Amino acid sequence: MKKNTLVFSIICMLFFNINLFSQTTFDWETAITNGVSASQSVNGITATVTNSSNDVDIINGNGFDGTTDNVAYSVTGLATSFTVNFNTAVDMTSVFAFTGDDSYLGGTWTFTPSGGTNSAVDAYIGQFSGSTVLVNWTGITSFTITGSGGGHPFAIDNIELPAACSEPNISSLTYSPGTICNGTSVTLNIIGDLNDATEWKIYTDSCGETLVGSTATSSYLLGELSTTTTYYVRGEGGCISGTSCEMIELLVTPLPTVTFTAPEDLCLDAGIQADLGGGTATGGVYSGTGITDDGNGMTYSFDPAAAGVGIHTITYTLTNANGCTNAVSDDIEVTNTDAPSVDIITVGLTGDCAELSTGFTKTDILNGKNVYISNLDNFPLAVGFDGTKWVLFAMDIENTGFENTSVPAGLTPPLTGWVPTQCFDGTMDIYLGAYVCHGGTIADLSLLFSEDNIKIYVDATTETPLAETDLVINGNQYYISKTINGCESDRSVIEVTVGSEINNEATLNAGVITATQSNASYQWFACTGEGDEYLDGETGQSFTATEPGDYKVWVSVLGCSVESICITVSTLGTTEITDNKSNFSMYPNPSSSQVKIKSSLGGQFKIINQLGQTVKSFNATATIETTVFVGDLSEGIYFVQGTDGASEKLMIKK
Repeated sequence: MKKNTLVFSIICMLFFNINLFSQTTFDWETAITNGVSASQSVNGITATVTNSSNDVDIINGNGFDGTTDNVAYSVTGLATSFTVNFNTAVDMTSVFAFTGDDSYLGGTWTFTPSGGTNSAVDAYIGQFSGSTVLVNWTGITSFTITGSGGGHPFAIDNIELPAACSEPNISSLTYSPGTICNGTSVTLNIIGDLNDATEWKIYTDSCGETLVGSTATSSYLLGELSTTTTYYVRGEGGCISGTSCEMIELLVTPLPTVTFTAPEDLCLDAGIQADLGGGTATGGVYSGTGITDDGNGMTYSFDPAAAGVGIHTITYTLTNANGCTNAVSDDIEVTNTDAPSVDIITVGLTGDCAELSTGFTKTDILNGKNVYISNLDNFPLAVGFDGTKWVLFAMDIENTGFENTSVPAGLTPPLTGWVPTQCFDGTMDIYLGAYVCHGGTIADLSLLFSEDNIKIYVDATTETPLAETDLVINGNQYYISKTINGCESDRSVIEVTVGSEINNEATLNAGVITATQSNASYQWFACTGEGDEYLDGETGQSFTATEPGDYKVWVSVLGCSVESICITVSTLGTTEITDNKSNFSMYPNPSSSQVKIKSSLGGQFKIINQLGQTVKSFNATATIETTVFVGDLSEGIYFVQGTDGASEKLMIKK
C-alpha cells in the first residue's frame, strides 16, 4: 500500500456477520461520507467519524487485516488523532482497529473516552493484523484514538455497543388477603414485567434501603404482619443498574380484644350446665368437646357426660366488623371418682411371734387369687397365693412368711387356724371384711382405706356422713365413698366386725396378780412413777411379785390392747423369790419416745420387731447408761438384743 493510497490484499474472503444478540453494531455498510467525515445511524444512534487531517472516507476492506466489508479510515495516513462522536451517551463494548497502510510497522494506540467514568485503553496494533480492542465503557459520548510520534494510518471496522437494556415496569402492586389482620400472613402481588431485570427486590424504609426479600415470580410471601408498613418494589439484576420503585402501604388492622374464663371443674354426673358465659366482648362463638353454643353471642352450655373424664379446652372466638378474628381458651376438668375398694380382709396374729390385727385391701391378682396389702404405714405386709398355698409375708423381705399348707389351694378367705411356720406358739386367722377393736370409731374404720377424703355413711342414701368419733357397731354395714376434686363417688358397702370387749381388770391374791381376761397375750410392768418399767419374761396371765410395789398388765387380743390400773403389792406370797434379772436393764418400758439402757457388756445392740427384722441398731459402752430414741417406731412389741444374744422385750406405746 502506497503512502497516499490504501492498498488491500487481493485475497478475498466471504464473512457472514450473524447478529446473535440484540446489540448495536456500527459496521459502516450504510455510512455516508463527504471526504472529510463519515457517519452511520443504527437503532437511532448516530456515530460520526473525524480525524485531525479531515480526510475520513469509507471503503470496502475486503478482509484486509481481518476486516469485514466497509471500514472507516484516514485517507492520507498522517492523522494524529481519529475521533468517533455519538449523538447520545452510549455504552461501548469494543472497536476493531487496524493500520490502513501496509508500510506501517505497527505501534501502541491509545483509546480515550469522553463522558461517563471510564479509563483510556492502550492496545498494540500490528502491521498486518487488526485487533478487537475491548473497552467496556459506559455512558460515553465519544472516543479518540491517538498514537505516539507523528501521524498514523488510523482505520476502524465494527464498533460494538451492548444490547439495549429493557427496563422493568410495574403496572400495579396489590396484596392478599384484602383485609390484613394483626398476625395474618400476607402475600404481595407484583403486576408488571421484569423485562431485562432478573428479579423483583422488596424494600422497607425507602427504595433500596432495607431489603425484605426478592422474587423472580409475580408474588412474594411477606409472612405474618403486626404493624402497618410501606413496601418499595423495583426490578434489579441483569443489565439493570437500578430504577425507581413503586410503593404500597399495607394497613394492619388490630384484632378484637377477647377474654374468657372457663367454669369451675365439674363432676361427670353434674348434668348439663346451661346459660354459661364469661367471654368478652360479646358476639363470639364458644366451641369445644361437650360445648353447644347458644347462637346469641353470649352464652353456651356444657355437658360433662358428653365431654367425658379428662381436661377439656373451651375456646371463645370473636370476629369484629373488619373481619379480624381472635380467640382465647381456658380448660375445664371433668372428674369421675371411682367408689373405694372394699375388698378387705382382716388378719389377726397372736403369740410371741406377732400380736396384731389389721386390715388388708385387695390390690392385685396373683396366681388367680386376690393379693391383699396391709394398711400399716411402717409394716408393709401382704397376703397372697403362691400357687400351692396362702402366705402372709413382709413385702420385699425374704424368709418372713407365715403359711398354712393344710388350706386347699382353691379356697379363699375367710381362712382360720393358720399356724405361722416361724412362730410355733402363735396362731393366725383371716376374716372377710373389716375388723375394728371394741370401742373403735369411724376414724379407726377410715384407716383401713389408703385413699384420702373418705366419707362413711350409715346407709346408701343419708346425706350426712358419720362423725369420726362415732362408735362402730358390730355386724353393721357401712357405706364408704371418696371425694376427688369435689366429686364424691358412689358408695361401696362393707361388713364390719367389732372385736369383743377386752377385760382390763386384774385381781391380787397373796402377792400374785391375775388378769381377768383369758385367751390373750399379756405383758406385765412395774409402775415406777417415772414411766412404766417393762418386766422381761413376764408374759403370763398371772404375775408373782418378788418385791413390794405397784404393777399393771397390758392385755392384747387380736391386736386390740387394754391395760389395767396399777395394783399395789404390799405383802409378798410364800413363793420362792429368785433373781432373774438379765445382764442389762432398760427403762422406761413401755416407752413412747426414748429408753435408757445399761449393760454389763458393751458393743452393738439391735432392736428387732416381731417378724425378726432389725429396725434399729446402736452401740453401748459397758456399765454406762445409753439413751436410745424409739419415737420413730410403730406401737408394738420389740426385742432389744445384746452382743451375747441376751434380749429384753421393749414395748412401744403411743
